[in-house]
Amino acid sequence: MPELAPRPRAPRARAAGRALFLATLLIGGLGLAACDEQGPAERAGEKIDDLVNDKGPAERAGETIDDAVGGK
Repeated sequence: MPELAPRPRAPRARAAGRALFLATLLIGGLGLAACDEQGPAERAGEKIDDLVNDKGPAERAGETIDDAVGGK
């Protein structure tokens, strides 16, 4: 059975496809731009992260000793 060549798309269908593609890009870009503001849950999570990641005096002293003796 011979292979059928694909039919060329009509100019209107091609324009509609491009418009749909551009609209998708625009909506996606707007969605990413809207993520700049942080909500209360995200701010609270960052505060918790800061508390967990802060080094206390004992940890800083241990790092100073490690540096002095060539550890890590």
